[in-house]
Amino acid sequence: MVAETGLSTAGIVNLNQELKTGNTLIEKIVADVQIDNNRLELFVNKADGVQFTSDEADTMRHFSNVMFNIMRGGFCPDDYIIYRDDLLKYIKARNKQVFEKHGVYLNELSNKISTTDLKQISAEYNSADLTRLLYKNLPLTFSRRHGDPSLHARR
Repeated sequence: MVAETGLSTAGIVNLNQELKTGNTLIEKIVADVQIDNNRLELFVNKADGVQFTSDEADTMRHFSNVMFNIMRGGFCPDDYIIYRDDLLKYIKARNKQVFEKHGVYLNELSNKISTTDLKQISAEYNSADLTRLLYKNLPLTFSRRHGDPSLHARR
């Protein structure tokens, strides 16, 4: 059997040993699935998708509708808080000249920035390009990018 595992040779040998020695691998898989289920429920809950009604089908329909909506468009997990490092990466990727002009100052910002603070920063600089980038940047996570849901570890 051939499989693309992403493991080194030593990792494959260790995995082979785990498979031969018992159910620990199955237990790890079940635990990982439970962790992912809990994270998904947390994400849907943050988007107000966990509600209970007397009709279980309506409850499940609401959950699935919200889940698919956030998978399409993402959601803001930290109440529109933007992380400085994410913002710097975003600006650098979109406009290197703006990054070079304003990056030193932006790097001195606190690690967590509110969208209100970004509006004040934009007003201070009177730069149309910086303003455009600051206003376009949304702190979304779990957004479907070409079909793949993205889960940021920090969230």
